[in-house]
Amino acid sequence: IKKLPRYQQLRAVNKTVDRLKNQNKGGVVWHTQGSGKSITMIYLATKLRAVTSGFDNPTIMVITDRTELDNQISSTFRRTGFPNPIQASSISHLKTLLKDSYGKTLTSTIQKFQERAEEQKEVEILSTKENIFVLIDEAHRSQYGLTASYMRKSLPNAKFIGFTGTPIDKKHKSTLREFYGGEYIDKYTIKQSEADGNTLRILYQAGLSKFFIEKELLDAEFNKMFGDED
Repeated sequence: IKKLPRYQQLRAVNKTVDRLKNQNKGGVVWHTQGSGKSITMIYLATKLRAVTSGFDNPTIMVITDRTELDNQISSTFRRTGFPNPIQASSISHLKTLLKDSYGKTLTSTIQKFQERAEEQKEVEILSTKENIFVLIDEAHRSQYGLTASYMRKSLPNAKFIGFTGTPIDKKHKSTLREFYGGEYIDKYTIKQSEADGNTLRILYQAGLSKFFIEKELLDAEFNKMFGDED
């Protein structure tokens, strides 16, 4: 089986590589849910590791915020034949992998940085390499607190690329603000996805539901079933 990127995936990857080469900074890829961000990240990692890209055997990290997502992305990398992706199994394992100067591709949950942040009063620099690229899945969820801050400070020269289908822009939480001052590398919106036939149009109908339960009836039934329990 051959997997080929669709046009928005090809466009986003080429824009990201160009931005990293010519501006030396990352940003946010906003691609609507279901548009294949995992394959986009694998395609980007493949291009970053290519000798012709000129990134000199980089270290690539794919960061998620849930164990099942970490397992999923690691499995996807392996199934596509990507050479030697390494899933960090513990805090110490992650630290060892990053201290090594040899380029590699790693997957990890951001919580491994959280646990290390709780252990250390000061930020421990895990790597000063310039060619570390951190690809963050579901970037709208995990990039605003102390854990994300610790991760960035422990990798002071890394470039961060956020992938999200639902960016947040609030006073205290802004996905764009966390990635180099508010710039999208590429957008593939839900309207574009609908036009391509990838996403069905969502219809909303305003109004109150006709279904309701009277509180007294609910309490009576609850007490009948669980009244003897503590």
